[in-house]
Amino acid sequence: MPLGILRKLNTEVADKILSLKESLLKLEKESDFYVDCGDWEGWNDAFSSAINQGSGKKFVLWHQGEEESAHEDEAIALGFGKAEKGSSLEETKIIGLEIYNFLLSEGFAIQWDEDPDSYLIVDFLKTELNDFDSSSQITLEIEIPDTQELRETVTKKLKQVVEP
Repeated sequence: MPLGILRKLNTEVADKILSLKESLLKLEKESDFYVDCGDWEGWNDAFSSAINQGSGKKFVLWHQGEEESAHEDEAIALGFGKAEKGSSLEETKIIGLEIYNFLLSEGFAIQWDEDPDSYLIVDFLKTELNDFDSSSQITLEIEIPDTQELRETVTKKLKQVVEP
């Protein structure tokens, strides 16, 4: 997901987010989870999508704003549950424990109070992945809004002509 304008990129956090995605995709494959790594703008859309597309599976997810904030907060919240209307809090707690233990085994520092109504928090500051490579390459996607103000800035400050 692209970062918003004026947001700072923390390359170590970006690398850990990629590692988290890889780990969650491993969980998806090995334990039949539905995984959504930031495809939606907010919690409501992310949870709704998981319930509709997860087909009764256990799920774990985050949303775009969480991923964007993670670069400053150095942590990301994960939502979880079962893609089934009417699943119990006890069942949700068991799913949370499964994700918690899996991510601990993958080397992530996790905070969670075992409340099925709370989020799992992955603390990137305390996470020390054995395979972190500070020289690894990260591809950045930059979205630049096309506004009149930006066109004028580019024309004046950079002395560039901006074509529509």
